[in-house]
Amino acid sequence: HPLAELKRVSSLADDKEMQTRISVVQRIGDGLPTLLERLRAADVGDKLGTAHFLLSTAHKAKGLEFPTVLLWDDFADVHRVKHVGGDGST
Repeated sequence: HPLAELKRVSSLADDKEMQTRISVVQRIGDGLPTLLERLRAADVGDKLGTAHFLLSTAHKAKGLEFPTVLLWDDFADVHRVKHVGGDGST
């Protein structure tokens, strides 16, 4: 299965960003294309003042100021991720 292989490779490479993306795909599953379509349709582009809320990564929101900020709990659990050496050893 391609997702299982991607998960294995991201673990070997210790790629936390990819592991986070994989966890989102696993949680949302087949509903992901519909969710992405709905998000794109609701996008206000550069007109942030017209938005009811802003959905962003922490990186992209850096330097912006908002009266209220909510952080989503979708980060890879770094305590559960094991470091794997280039030769596959832990």
